[in-house]
Amino acid sequence: MGNDLTFALQVLVLGFTVVLVTLISLFFLLILFNRIFYKKEKPAKSEGTTAPAVASEPAGKAPEAVIAAAMGAVYAYIEGMGASYSPGRLTISVQQPGGGSANNWVINGRKRLQSGRIVLEQIRRNKQRENI
Repeated sequence: MGNDLTFALQVLVLGFTVVLVTLISLFFLLILFNRIFYKKEKPAKSEGTTAPAVASEPAGKAPEAVIAAAMGAVYAYIEGMGASYSPGRLTISVQQPGGGSANNWVINGRKRLQSGRIVLEQIRRNKQRENI
């Protein structure tokens, strides 16, 4: 019994050591390749003035006034084009707050979860009836 336990512990320690040494060597190999093959991009020198940077917020955090102003600008642009407007040139899509497309995934996931629960419940009930 004692020999089996010591052998098992030796195999455990040896395996753990091999895995850690391999992972650490891969880590240092990646660092080495990064330093050898990484090329810094030199910033292009531009003459003249540059446009001021505009602070942008994530889509979900934009104030409603900014969204309304953007929609008004797009509407005015479309109305100003008159007869030359073709629907293929500009597309406007409205998302619900909280991510409309994400909500569809959530709803479909919940439906599948509920249908899976129903199937599992039916299987469980059938097994109980068989045992009776």
